[in-house]
Amino acid sequence: MQESSRAGPTSGRLKASVPAVSIILMACVLACSDLPAPESEPMAASNAQAAPSHTMFGIIITENHAEDAARILGVQAVGYWTPDPAVIARLESLLPGALKRLQHGPADRQNDIGNILDNLADYRRQYIGVVTPAGSRRVLLNNSPGGQHGPYDSPDDWQYVVDVEDGGYWHWRIQFDVESEEFVEFNSNGYA
Repeated sequence: MQESSRAGPTSGRLKASVPAVSIILMACVLACSDLPAPESEPMAASNAQAAPSHTMFGIIITENHAEDAARILGVQAVGYWTPDPAVIARLESLLPGALKRLQHGPADRQNDIGNILDNLADYRRQYIGVVTPAGSRRVLLNNSPGGQHGPYDSPDDWQYVVDVEDGGYWHWRIQFDVESEEFVEFNSNGYA
């Protein structure tokens, strides 16, 4: 295990088991989204594939490593798959509106989601395809800070599933049901 030496949104423990060869670097095209483009350019890595530039950084965890990633993040699944760029683009186009709707929940969630929306373009994403026990195909979206708010901009940081035990709204997850296009199972980390 690696331990982060930084305070704030990145403090906590990082659990790692998904090797770099299992991931595809992707910059999702958000033509349908109202998100601003990140300030930095897409990263390049020899084992990664960059998509067209305008937008968010994310990694698609391939099917053969999705089970480990889901297990690390505590998600129960009966099957795994590799989300394609079209599914990710659709997810990203719907995400801001879904978060705004979720913001009308409990007070602690309102604050976290408000902060998430304020910083949405600065998160780096990990996309993991899972099949629920009920048979739904979902994309587990794991978010961690990047850009000016976090250290997750180096190609080395993409070698592992990021699982931090605190860090509040800087580390959050949500699942996207591919068929219904609904977002479910939102949670963000607590504070140490």
